[in-house]
Amino acid sequence: MRCALRLLFALVAASSVGCGGGASTADSDGGACDPKAYPCGPYGLAQGSTIANLSLPGKHDQNGSGNVLDDAVTTLQLADYFARPSLRALVIVIGTETCVPCQNEQPTLLDANARYAANGTVAFLEAIVQGQGGKPADTSVLDAWVTRYQVPFDMTADPNGTLLPYYNASAFPSSLVIRVKDMTLVTVKAGAIDNLTAILDPLVQ
Repeated sequence: MRCALRLLFALVAASSVGCGGGASTADSDGGACDPKAYPCGPYGLAQGSTIANLSLPGKHDQNGSGNVLDDAVTTLQLADYFARPSLRALVIVIGTETCVPCQNEQPTLLDANARYAANGTVAFLEAIVQGQGGKPADTSVLDAWVTRYQVPFDMTADPNGTLLPYYNASAFPSSLVIRVKDMTLVTVKAGAIDNLTAILDPLVQ
């Protein structure tokens, strides 16, 4: 009996090796994935790693009105961006309602979106994760943000903290730039990105 138990423990320990541990690992694909639908893991948090297929409740301009104010909350999955044939890069920007650098960054994001919107090579997803007083943001915070800055791209408040492992809560805004063809994190940055077009241009060529 003791020998059988030792053998069982050894088999369990051996099977756990290489299952995606370490500080930079966000998730695994559970050993079953469809690379046509989304790149397989292992997934990570650091620059150079593949980002997991995150799922976020948010708003997308489904009716083509130019912003998301009149759109219902839907589920935004990274696999949806991966499935868009023309898309080369996805930029995820994370901020708060009261963050002055986040506010100051909006013209840069809007200009970059306009630069790449015509050929559909870059998509933007902005996450406003905190409202006034550090409270979790909700749909009303998103709508106020869209109204103030006339944001035309996808928005989320990330109420479930899905993006939390990807940013430093003391350094808003934070930005992720993802190469869509393999969902690789090209840039993981705390603070506003000053050279956004310089990062994006090589990805869209």
